[in-house]
Amino acid sequence: MAAMSAKRRAALAATGVAFPSSTLLSRKPAAKRARDTDPDAATVSAVLERDGYQCVVCACGLLGTRGFDYSVHHRKLRSQGGDNRLSNLISVCGHGTAGCHANIHGAPAKAMEAGWIVSREHDPAQTLMAHSLYGHVLLDNKGGVA
Repeated sequence: MAAMSAKRRAALAATGVAFPSSTLLSRKPAAKRARDTDPDAATVSAVLERDGYQCVVCACGLLGTRGFDYSVHHRKLRSQGGDNRLSNLISVCGHGTAGCHANIHGAPAKAMEAGWIVSREHDPAQTLMAHSLYGHVLLDNKGGVA
């Protein structure tokens, strides 16, 4: 943080501010954009059912709170144009900084090789994925595997 200029300090002192602090501290944070990109409850249920309520990476059971204990991961990342079609969503343990979800994002080359991440140019429905229950499969948009 840069020091306050003498001119600004003098102007604040003239208005009665005895101990002026940086103007950066008084700024309001930028408003967060309201953008809901999460899948709806029916889609989440379909993904969990298809994946047997298990992590597709390590096969552990998915219990607890979504977003903390387990996540629904977008294979084609939302930042890459990924959407909420069933072929693009998988069940994984953990969240962005823990469990298999964190491992996927921490080792993207390995995750791409396994099909847990799909590049911008590829269609998740056409990309094989390593699944802990079914082996190497294609996921369809109806909640099935092939």
